[in-house]
Amino acid sequence: DVIGTDGASFTTRNQPVLATGFESGLGIVDEHFEFESGQPRLTDQDESTISPGLFLTGPQVTLNGQQFCFICTFRQRFAVVADEIASRLDIDRTPLDEYREKGMFLEDLSCYEPDMCDC
Repeated sequence: DVIGTDGASFTTRNQPVLATGFESGLGIVDEHFEFESGQPRLTDQDESTISPGLFLTGPQVTLNGQQFCFICTFRQRFAVVADEIASRLDIDRTPLDEYREKGMFLEDLSCYEPDMCDC
């Protein structure tokens, strides 16, 4: 069972994923990331540099100190994380091709220009 902050109890079939929703900052997982200039240091797959297997997605992800825009760019990084996890678990990654085809798979960060975003 999962107990909510209001005391309500929920039954789940699977163990819940630890997530902070839209709350800014890393909160309780802060200690599992290195920081540089106030930003979490990540691998090219958005993984913690000190806690293997711990990935970060969302608006806290930055590139060269430039924060990804909220509406579109950080969403394009979800597939990158999914691809890395699938690769490690030897799971078929073919379904992720659809993300590439639709421009929702931001792998090549050299072309990222935050000033060009319409968000």
